[in-house]
Amino acid sequence: MLKPAKTKTEEIIHHLNDMKIGDESNRFLLRRYRNDAKALEKDRPVEAYEICAAIACLENNIEEMRSWHQKAITVSGNDPVVIVNYAMSLGKLGFYLEAHNKFKEVLEENSANIYKLLYIRSCHDTGLFFEAYECVRHMSVEDIEEVGLPEDIIVGISEAVNILAAKGVSDDDISKAIVCVEECFQNQGVFEVRRDVSIYSAKEFILYGFSFSFNGVDLLELDYQIEKKLEESGVSEDVLSVLEFDFIMLGSEKVAQDVVPISKEKIDFVKALVAPVEI
Repeated sequence: MLKPAKTKTEEIIHHLNDMKIGDESNRFLLRRYRNDAKALEKDRPVEAYEICAAIACLENNIEEMRSWHQKAITVSGNDPVVIVNYAMSLGKLGFYLEAHNKFKEVLEENSANIYKLLYIRSCHDTGLFFEAYECVRHMSVEDIEEVGLPEDIIVGISEAVNILAAKGVSDDDISKAIVCVEECFQNQGVFEVRRDVSIYSAKEFILYGFSFSFNGVDLLELDYQIEKKLEESGVSEDVLSVLEFDFIMLGSEKVAQDVVPISKEKIDFVKALVAPVEI
């Protein structure tokens, strides 16, 4: 059976999603898509505004990106999908904590499993492990299967909670440290950053690996700025004893992250790992 043809908007969004922030080679194509959005505005304003927001995001125009997304949200009547798209743009530009708050806002109004998946992944990436744990442990096995939550994330959340609880470190402590790193990346002009989280339960620490495309970043200067920012922000030695950072510069390839669904045969095993812990 043939798949239904993509709409004009779907084609545009698909192309925009494949582009990199700040890539000057796309400027003429972005101009064309902006004109396409203008043509859509009368009949499908939400789609038009979201295209404009995506273009502003790629141009690293933060104020304009926010404005277009807010218009789309207002006109759509606070459609959760439209709010999620705003969160995605915020995350793409490195505003992970703000993006997380949007995912949380959506989940509070709509408990559909897709929003649980986005929320838990956001918790995991932002260092809010206790928050993620509270969500996961109230989910049924069927919900976990339907959500398609990656197995490594569920296991990692449980292990991270145990490490942090033993050290007396909170979500706010970890999140503050990660925000410091994000701000230092932004100050260096780096916005598209892939984060890989590894939990080393035997050694009792959490490793955040930050991968980004090379754009002339001085890693020694970045290291210095992060160390200075952590100190100025009052991130304690207790927090730094359980948190490590690794920085990896890639070539010109697009920074991306795949989502691997949880395997059915592992569900019971994973569910056992997220049994309540004593804190």
